Order: sequence, then C-alpha cells, then structure tokens
Amino acid sequence: MGFGPFPTMPVTRRAPYVCLATWPGGHENPHRKKFAPDMLDFLDSALPEPLTSEQYRVVWNSSLKRTAELLSEPPDDSSFYRRVAFRLSGAVARRF
Repeated sequence: MGFGPFPTMPVTRRAPYVCLATWPGGHENPHRKKFAPDMLDFLDSALPEPLTSEQYRVVWNSSLKRTAELLSEPPDDSSFYRRVAFRLSGAVARRF
C-alpha cells in the first residue's frame, strides 16, 4: 500500500512522507475466511489481540463506517484503492 503527501491521494492514504507499506507475514487473521491463497494483503495481518467473531465484526463495521466518513468529502469510493498503491494526477502519471 502506498502513502504520500499528495492531494490526489485519498485522505485515508495521505501521509507526511512518501512510503510503501507491506504485510510480510502469512494468512494470520483467523477471521478472514475468503482469500486468494497465493496473495497477501493487510486483511491477512495478525490481530494485536484475540477477538471473538462478534468483536471482530464490530471492529470491521466500525472501520468501514469511519473509512466511508473520511472519504465522503469530496465523495470517493474506497473500492478504487484495493489494488492501487498510489493515485496521481493525470499530468504526473503521463510522465511515467
């Protein structure tokens, strides 16, 4: 996942510095049932503390709600970023 100080980055990916983040572990989230065995992402990361299925569902729904709130001004759709590291303006992207 990419982070950076660019206004074209979604608010949930803005950071004071450009960086890449990765999850170097395995499929360690016991609540994640549907995943591609040959792919890893942050949803596979280990949980900091054991959660029951109900606790996990509450945390998950809270995260979805907060992300939607953060992306509401201007309206944005988090599904655009599931397979994207950086979002750049068209003018900058053409240079690459």
